[in-house]
Amino acid sequence: FFQAEDGIRHLVRSRGLGDVYKRQVTVRVKGLPVAYIPYLRMPDPSVSRARGFLVPEAVLTSNLASGLKLPYFVPMGISSDMLITPYFSSKTKTIEYRYRKKFISGDLMITGAFSDDDLVGEDLRYFSQLIGNFKLGYGVELNFDIGKVGDTSYLGDYVYSEESEFNSEISLGKTIVEKRQFFDGDLSYLREKEQDNSLNEYYSFSGSYIKDISSGNLPGKLRLTANLNSAVNVNDDNSFSRPPSSAQLGINYNQENFLGPLKFSNDLYSKYNSFVNSADAGTTNEEFSFQYGASTLISAPLYLRGKGKLKSLNPKLLLSFNGQENDILGDYFKGTEELTWGNIFSNKKIRSLTESETGLSVSLGIERQVFWENGRHLEVSFAASKIDNLTYTPSPTLGLEARDLNYLGKFSYRTKNANTFSSNVLLSSKGHLLQGDLRGNYSHKKLDLGLNYETTDQAIDTRLSEDLRIMNLISEYNLSSNFQVNAGGRYDLNNRKMAKTSFGIGFDLGLWEYNLNQEYLKQNPEKFSMSAIFEDECTRLTFSFENRYQDIGSSEPVKSLMFRVQLKPFANVVFSQ
Repeated sequence: FFQAEDGIRHLVRSRGLGDVYKRQVTVRVKGLPVAYIPYLRMPDPSVSRARGFLVPEAVLTSNLASGLKLPYFVPMGISSDMLITPYFSSKTKTIEYRYRKKFISGDLMITGAFSDDDLVGEDLRYFSQLIGNFKLGYGVELNFDIGKVGDTSYLGDYVYSEESEFNSEISLGKTIVEKRQFFDGDLSYLREKEQDNSLNEYYSFSGSYIKDISSGNLPGKLRLTANLNSAVNVNDDNSFSRPPSSAQLGINYNQENFLGPLKFSNDLYSKYNSFVNSADAGTTNEEFSFQYGASTLISAPLYLRGKGKLKSLNPKLLLSFNGQENDILGDYFKGTEELTWGNIFSNKKIRSLTESETGLSVSLGIERQVFWENGRHLEVSFAASKIDNLTYTPSPTLGLEARDLNYLGKFSYRTKNANTFSSNVLLSSKGHLLQGDLRGNYSHKKLDLGLNYETTDQAIDTRLSEDLRIMNLISEYNLSSNFQVNAGGRYDLNNRKMAKTSFGIGFDLGLWEYNLNQEYLKQNPEKFSMSAIFEDECTRLTFSFENRYQDIGSSEPVKSLMFRVQLKPFANVVFSQ
């Protein structure tokens, strides 16, 4: 990469550290001379940080013409530095700066820029930003991100940010993780500066505390919990409002014991809740509720070891009783609940803060697993559940919230070659398929395939106008170690159309890598991209082209072309249009 005509000499300092000097250096790419440097100094890896110019950057934009950024690095001791970057262009005179300071307890960074151009009036344009994080006493962490902009178009004109203003954020947090207790608290402040936003300032406090208590006099485990989430809004007209807030105090007791082959897990809980539900109830009055419940999970795990395999069979029965005193106005804390393998054997399946199932609930299931020594694995599970009542009237007509009997089924199989096949189904009491998921992954020699089928009944998801039935495909075929072909897509079975399709080719020729990709949205071209990349130990060249046919948000279709030259580790030049 470097060819020095008069050789190399070293300057060794008193501490044993050195720099490497070269004179009359020719820079070559693939044997071709591309640059001449009369004098070059390279630091030995062991030397201290040096003052000097860093990697230059060429800039080409439509509003600021062609330009060059030449960053100059100034070390300021072993824990701080300054980076000053002049930006030279025919349409702007800009100075960018960045100051960094490392403390024992945290970090501080100040960035900004000053510009003189004719894009917006004749005033000096600027921005400044302060970012820091510190560990204070008693484990408290302080984080802040504060910024100021001279005008709302400056950040976009110079591609410093996609936003027109900087928001100001300050937060204090503390986390304690110990063997028998956990605490996490956060106090934060946010000042919104975006246009068309009525919210001006936002103060919030959240905290969570868990304490486990166990002793020789207590046969089980006792857990105490406390949660708080509160906030205050300050609007742009200086009016105040309370967003939905909540506080909970809870106690949970769990005991496990065995009776022969049977395992009993008994659980008792109670929770006292306080809410301010002003978002949809039209009031800031405080409301209270009390939730409680008890459950017993009975299981009988059986294990049998055979020749080259291990089998397990585990039947389960859950009986639970839940209740709640006082109903809460408004729907803010409510959510659509589904029966899953994560909650079917839980004492409380409705996770909403303000709502609960009431009365007696029952869940019954069986799990079957087989493990082979050669890596194969089979799992088959089936379960059913029914809740007695709810504290609110659900909107769906099918599923867990309709208080019908629901069934869950699960199947998975993995071969010794790590190929997998799995399925999950949710059925109604009448055997109607509410949700289904079928997945398969297959790899053999040069071929990789992935197929996924999903179906959702419109009755359990009000966002759907009809049942959802889609199929996703991912595939890749390696013709050789240097040539790959891939294809994928999502097919809408209801409309019998491809919702999304993609095709791609990638291959290597020597030190060059080529990629071509074409994507379609609803059978119409969405995006085409291609790239050519050359890379060796000293150089990386990138040519890329992208053509977007579709509108993206407020952006019209666009074609982009980019050329990047990286001379490791001395220069990085980018041209894009």
